[in-house]
This record gives sequence, structure tokens and C-alpha cells, in this order.
Amino acid sequence: MTHGLIVADHTGGAGVNMMLINGTSTIDTVWCQTIPILAHHYYRFTGWTCPFNTIAPPIFLVRFNEQLSDTIFTDTTLCLWQQIDPTIWYSGDSVFAHICLTNASGIIGEGNDYAIDDLSLIELCQAHDSVSIAVIADVAPVPVITGDTLLCDGDMAVYTASFAPGANILSYTWTPSSAGAIISGQGTDQLKVFWNGVGNAHVCLDVETNCQTNSACLDAHIGIIPFPEQVTGPPFLCPGEFGTYTVPFDAAVDEYNWSITSGINIISGQGTNTLQVQWSNTPSADLCLELVNECGTSTSCITITQFSGYTTILDTVLCGSNTIVVNNHTYGNGIWSGTELIPSSTGCDSVVEIQITPVNAFEMMTTKKLCPGDSLYLQGAFQTQAGSYIDTFLQYTIVIVSSSQSLFLPLLTPHGLYPRLVILLLRGLRSQLSMRAIVIV
Repeated sequence: MTHGLIVADHTGGAGVNMMLINGTSTIDTVWCQTIPILAHHYYRFTGWTCPFNTIAPPIFLVRFNEQLSDTIFTDTTLCLWQQIDPTIWYSGDSVFAHICLTNASGIIGEGNDYAIDDLSLIELCQAHDSVSIAVIADVAPVPVITGDTLLCDGDMAVYTASFAPGANILSYTWTPSSAGAIISGQGTDQLKVFWNGVGNAHVCLDVETNCQTNSACLDAHIGIIPFPEQVTGPPFLCPGEFGTYTVPFDAAVDEYNWSITSGINIISGQGTNTLQVQWSNTPSADLCLELVNECGTSTSCITITQFSGYTTILDTVLCGSNTIVVNNHTYGNGIWSGTELIPSSTGCDSVVEIQITPVNAFEMMTTKKLCPGDSLYLQGAFQTQAGSYIDTFLQYTIVIVSSSQSLFLPLLTPHGLYPRLVILLLRGLRSQLSMRAIVIV
């Protein structure tokens, strides 16, 4: 009896009593025994213990032939038999087993009492089995990826991986570039991708077998429909005239297809970004260009109009018997108007309408007063004396802005050159002017 509880043997019967141990606070070997065994066999050692103190339940060290085999902890349940955890031991070359049980739970000031019973060493039955191990040449093959590589923005594409015969692929991991979104097929040998973007792209696959990994990538390019560029060139052409029309070069364009109204000759440049045409006698025509690539077609046009010709009005004056020559024809001396057609190499002839006004010399009289020391330039000299002077001014140019024109003539004085106002009533652009000046000092 302990703590008011009666503890009986774990296994009752004559000669099979439990062993009561008055434990100490130091490590203490409480039981040893040597028994014959078989070499090269496995044995199972176990037993039962009953602690009589909840503060210091036993901690068993199990030794076989002075070699520590195991450390076994017990719980604090008071006065209750509990199994000492089984220890498996291999005998090796030994034919005897010297087994010792040591308690290592001593605590100073505490009772370390406990009981042990039914210690046993049991030979384990041997069982035999065989395992076949095959070493294989498990080489991960390089994936061969097929699928669309010339793409357009917004395309959906399917990519398939194939391998050499006999490949045992355990996993597939697909990785498209940033412009690609996986729709389905991750983890399989076929992938569907939605492409959204422009430029270079790729799709890669990593595969894994039992022992190896490998990977491969397929490069692609994403394009867009060509931007409809504006066609530049002359909007007017004369019959027979050559015109050059162009758009900026674009490496993304596969074809430049020009078209124009029938009868206009394409001289060169079909299939390029620059076209030369020769105009016929057509009032107008539309020149159009199709820009084509794998993603689609865009069209740009320019309207060309036939130039009606140049018309120039020649309105001038001639003095006396003077003449002028226009287009190998002489005007003056009674021939005062006419129309001349001047052809050009481009086919746009110039029409010149000629109107000539004959002009005789104008005679004017003016009176000038000079202060002492002043002079007036007449008859090729500076005049300072009073008198009447006659002088002629040839081909004096006057720009006519109305029927009344103000003409300023210079007057030289000791203080500088000052203008003097003369009122003229003239028609025409050029005249021969005669002026009579009366100088009063």
C-alpha cells in the first residue's frame, strides 16, 4: 500500500512478484541480468513500471553490453502500471546480452520510489522480402515547340510541345512573355495564349522527368495593321508633267500597292513607298495606296487635279518710239496690245496678255524761291542765280496707286537735301518728264 492505494503485481502468480525500488537522488542502476542470445538477431526489450511519486517519476537508461541503447521517460500518473517503451536491439556478433536498467530521475528531497515488473527480452521473428531496383537512363528531352510565330495584336494562338519517343514527362510549366495571357493548357503539352501588345515575344516550356529537367523557347513577333500614312506630292499637274508621291517608309509594311485612274501612267515605284506618275489630259484623278502586312490593310488617297495653265497680264508704258519684245514679237510703234502663248516642257503653257500705253514727255513749270546760300540742281549744276532754267528728266519711275500721284523732288540746301513737292497727274508706270523751273533769289 502507498498513498492509501493498494498496488498489486502487474502479473500475479507464484514466483512472479514485482520489484519495489527505494530510489535515490543520484543515478542508480537498479537491475542487471546476463542471458544467452543468438548472434545477428533483433531483440525487443520492454517491461512495466509503477511510479509512487508524481514529482520524480523514473527515467530509464537501457544498456546492452555496457552500451547505452535508449532513454525511456515515464509519465506522472501515480500508482498505475505503465509499459516501459520497447527498445529494439541488434545482437551483432554477441551470443550473450548483459542488460542493465538505470534510473536517472533522482531529485534531492523527493521520494523516488517506484516498482518494476515483467521485464522481457524477446527475439523478433525475421522476415525476408526482395525489391527489384532498375536504373534507367532518364534524360529529359528538349521540348520541340510549334505554333504561330507571326502574330497580330489581339490574336489567340495554340502552342504544342513534342518529344522524342519514350520520354516520360512528369510536369509541364509554360511561361509566355508579358504580352501573352494563358487561356488554358498549363500543366499539359498544349497551351492556348491570348496576345495583347506589339513587338517581339516568346513562349517557353520547362519539363521535368524522374531525374532531369529541360526547357526550350519559341520566339514570335506581334504586329499591328499599318497606320494609314498621308500621301504627299503635288496636288496639280499639267498634261505630260511628271509627279512624285511618297509616304514614310515603314519596316512593318510588307506591300505597297498603288492605284490611280486609268489613263495616268505609272512610271516607277510600284511596290515601294515612292511612286512617279506622268499626267495625261484628265481633269482629276485619285491616287491611292494600300499598306499591307500580315495583320491587315490600310488605305490612303490624294486627289490630283489637272492644272489649267498660267495667265499673266503685262500692262506697261512706252515712251516715244521705244519698243519691247515678248515671245519674239515686237510691241510699240503702233502695236499696243496682244496675247502671247509661251509653251513649257511640262505642258502647262503660259498665257501673257499685253497692254501698252504710249506716253509722250510731260512739261511742267514750277517756281522755286531760294534763300541766300541755297542752290537748286538744274541743267547738270547747282544753280544759285535767279533766272529761267529748262531741264529734262528721262525715264523717271513712278508707282501709280491712283489717278493723282504725289512726286517728291530733292532740293539741295546748305542744311542738307530736302524734298520739294510737285503734283503730277500721270497714267502708266514709266514716263519721260520735262520740267521748267523758274528760280527766284
